[in-house]
Amino acid sequence: MTIPWNRLISSYGTAEEIPDLLKQADAESLKRIGELIEHQETFWAATPWTVQALVQRFDNWTEREHIYQLFSVLAEIIYCHIRMWDIAYLSSPEKLLAESRLLPENSTEKDQEQFFEEDEISEAEFGSYYYYTFQEMRRLIPVALQSQTEKSQEQVAAKLFLESINPGTIQATCILYPEQTGGRKSLPDLTTGSYRPHLKLFDDETLYGIQLFSEEAPVFEAEFQVELTCIYRDSLDYTPLIEARKGYLYEGPQRIGELYFESVFVQSTDEKDV
Repeated sequence: MTIPWNRLISSYGTAEEIPDLLKQADAESLKRIGELIEHQETFWAATPWTVQALVQRFDNWTEREHIYQLFSVLAEIIYCHIRMWDIAYLSSPEKLLAESRLLPENSTEKDQEQFFEEDEISEAEFGSYYYYTFQEMRRLIPVALQSQTEKSQEQVAAKLFLESINPGTIQATCILYPEQTGGRKSLPDLTTGSYRPHLKLFDDETLYGIQLFSEEAPVFEAEFQVELTCIYRDSLDYTPLIEARKGYLYEGPQRIGELYFESVFVQSTDEKDV
């Protein structure tokens, strides 16, 4: 896919600088890239495509720790937005390259000012800058996990990236099973935040180490609200939990309950976003 960089908005006009900056592949060029794709916690049309290119070219980059550091900042911004509101997004990133969403060819500074004044960016289009940036950064997680075996500046930066892109806490609805249905003999104390079962998502065999906390007194087979803490954020990919809908709680091999999650990313169904 050819990215029309000169027709994508960045923090300072168009993104036409970015291809040359990507070729330089050093700390100085990456600093400039960071300035172009994020400003005052705002992402732009160029952001997800630039992150995609950085992931694709990661092996060719010198001082790769700087990419991890940039991605850590972007991940923290995304989670800041998630804490405030749900993020709507378009059904595919290619829709961000629709003709109606691009700057005119060979646009002047005046054209760009007019574009900003007249163009109405939908909530889903703006949210897509964050959603698809997050999806592209996730692709670097396996590389960051592998680098944990090394002792270097890159390893330190990879650890920071993993802690930043993985969710810290997640709100969920919990149901615990009683002994007669294969669950626990007694209810756990969730007020101290020291209860640590494992979680398996509905369609995933990965065991996620978690910690549960609740201000509500649990009752068997009744719904109550919990706060789930991801406790191995520097060594496991917890990002599937962000888009999960259902999971099961385990103590060893015994399934003792289930969790239901509310989506924080919501695909737009608005016809104007199709």
